[in-house]
Amino acid sequence: MTHEQQKEQFSFAYVRAVAAAARVNVYKLDVDDDSIDIGFATKITSGCPSRPRLEAQLKCSAVIPEKNGVFRYPLLLKNYNDLRGDELIPRVLIVLMVPTKLDNWLTQDADQMIIRKAAFWLDLTGLQESRNKTTVTIAVPKANLFNSKALLKLLKAGTQS
Repeated sequence: MTHEQQKEQFSFAYVRAVAAAARVNVYKLDVDDDSIDIGFATKITSGCPSRPRLEAQLKCSAVIPEKNGVFRYPLLLKNYNDLRGDELIPRVLIVLMVPTKLDNWLTQDADQMIIRKAAFWLDLTGLQESRNKTTVTIAVPKANLFNSKALLKLLKAGTQS
């Protein structure tokens, strides 16, 4: 497994753990041709049967500068364009930050398993077209921690559109 594949699999494991804690189902498309790596689905939000969905592009990096509570992440232009559209199923970008040293990504013993660093989400819907040719540097707020509470809130927001 390459290092890039390892980061991809670690991202999937992270978001699946968050979804499981939130009692949210996860689905994966067979082909990623639309910048969607994973989807989330549930039957009920806030006690109402609404069957909301959310889809996400996953990224993982150990080297993302943070300044004033914002991570500056260089996103491929294709992903940027695919995620900024107004879609029937809402889409977000989820960026997992990991330590630089691979041995620090995960530690465990008989009592606990610790995944180091965290993931953050960003909704790119409605952002302007870019004149860049390869990447667009986006600002991901550190306040947008991707956890169970955020996932449920994002799913609920998708039913309000």
